[in-house]
Amino acid sequence: MTKPLTPIRVVVTEDSAVIRALLTAILEEAPGFELVAAVPDGAAAVDAVARLRPAVVTMDLHMPWLDGVEATRRIMRETPTPIVVVTASSEVDGRMTYDALAAGALSVVARLVGPWDARFATRRDALLAELRLMAGVRVVPRIERAEPRVPMPPLAPRRPAPPVRVVAIAASTGGPAALYRLLGDLPRDFDVPILVVQHMSEGFIGGLARWLSDVASRPVQVAADGDVLVGGAVFLAPDGSHLRVTADGAVRVDAGPPIGGHRPSATALFDSVAEVYGDSAIGVVLTGMGSDGVDGLTRLRAAGAATLAQDAASSVVFGMPGAAVEAGAVERVLTLDDLGPTITALVVAGPDRRRGGPR
Repeated sequence: MTKPLTPIRVVVTEDSAVIRALLTAILEEAPGFELVAAVPDGAAAVDAVARLRPAVVTMDLHMPWLDGVEATRRIMRETPTPIVVVTASSEVDGRMTYDALAAGALSVVARLVGPWDARFATRRDALLAELRLMAGVRVVPRIERAEPRVPMPPLAPRRPAPPVRVVAIAASTGGPAALYRLLGDLPRDFDVPILVVQHMSEGFIGGLARWLSDVASRPVQVAADGDVLVGGAVFLAPDGSHLRVTADGAVRVDAGPPIGGHRPSATALFDSVAEVYGDSAIGVVLTGMGSDGVDGLTRLRAAGAATLAQDAASSVVFGMPGAAVEAGAVERVLTLDDLGPTITALVVAGPDRRRGGPR
């Protein structure tokens, strides 16, 4: 006889009594979950997590006594636990959403309103799926850098290579915080375009772009079809669309079929960059679940590009980078702190790269 699975223990943190009751009802009805506490503020959440040791926490943002960002920060420092931010939208909660991700929350999903809402079933199912997924993530105490890091000299390039003309990055779980660190470590005069596929819940990529623009002190935008690859700018794949590059140094955005279950797909981006830029590109895989990007990064390395991956110790989830390493697609495995300095060292300055044109 099959032994029943241990239920996923959840602490709900929600200021609104109505939404708290709704989340309680959903979790009590959903198979495989056990609601161990439903609390109205961040201070109560910190206490409940320390006492009850749940598998996962839902986190509201605007709360009395202690908001969701500070509660996340304290939980990740004192009792590391997977946290899913539940918020109305990045338009409503703005920077707080991404500050919570930087503080250690794993992901963000849209807030439910009620059964009368046309999106209720979709959002309920998305929330439950995210809680199941994140409950299996092993998290460690969060130690934030108090001062800017003085980078160690990175490794010298292993082979002669042409000037780098584009950087392509893939990320998933833990990616927003990793991107925040990586982009912040690049020098202000970094003049190579950066393209990013970041897996996120629908509706939050625009807010991520605005947040990263603020914290990274460089232009970050959701890519639109036909955008010119301006040096130093960062282009994020939009919701539900692949991000590619064209031979004339522009962005191509399309809603083609998912690749490996993903749209946007990191493999689509890496394949495109390999075809257009070849050995004048850098491919990077950051923290994330699954294996998206492995096939594309393999082709990118075969084309002569430098390929880098975040190491297990600094990754929230070593799924994507680990799969790329196992496939032989990665030239160097680096800590998150060393990725920025290494990318900078690989980039050779030159006026012909200002618009990110291909070779």
